[in-house]
Amino acid sequence: MNDSSIRQLQKITLLAVFLVAFGLFFWMFRPYLFSLFWACVLSGLFYPFNKRILAKTKKRKLSAFVTLLIALLLVILPLVVVSGMVVNEAVALYNTLNNQATIIEIKNLI
Repeated sequence: MNDSSIRQLQKITLLAVFLVAFGLFFWMFRPYLFSLFWACVLSGLFYPFNKRILAKTKKRKLSAFVTLLIALLLVILPLVVVSGMVVNEAVALYNTLNNQATIIEIKNLI
């Protein structure tokens, strides 16, 4: 074997090791990719808020805390309200379907 074929074999081996390592890394972090994606999206959305607050307060920790509170109010609070509405509708649907008159009407339709 000459030097060029040995170098070619080394390159191919290095590429194969790299691809296997990358595949294992991806397989290991696969359950977290969705969360990481949304973390990146939300951090990008709230970065301007943090920048403005930091310019006014000149304190990084306070700016981060206020940005976190804004994020919680804008994301978590509406999510909780919508979840409560979904639960109320599900309970109302259950009560409607559990009513004897409704059961008789459904049997008559079939």
